[in-house]
Amino acid sequence: MSAKMPSAKNHPARNPSPRNPSPKNPSARNLLSASNSVAARKPLPASRNAVPELQRQLLMAGIKQPNGRLRFAKGSAETLATTYAALLSLQRKRLIEPERAADPHMMSWKVTKAGKAIVAETPSRRR
Repeated sequence: MSAKMPSAKNHPARNPSPRNPSPKNPSARNLLSASNSVAARKPLPASRNAVPELQRQLLMAGIKQPNGRLRFAKGSAETLATTYAALLSLQRKRLIEPERAADPHMMSWKVTKAGKAIVAETPSRRR
């Protein structure tokens, strides 16, 4: 019986698989540069006063409501985590201010004059 020695062409250290691209492999460089390109990233707001789209939509919804108020159930903070985070961000920017709701199970915010002014501005053109 003779023991077979692994050949050089089948040895994983000497012949890297195309599925595991290495930095020396040109296709790997293309993959890395595509994920880090500026075009792959989300565009940032054009000015410092601009707000992201979700926050703008929340402000517009608040303005359309009677007395310019946004109301959410306290339990929705867990299920609508992104929306709640956007509300807190608007609150930090002083575009909405919290109110004490009559119902203890509700959260309420009033859209401020600054919040109304942000919505009145035309949104920047995105490419």
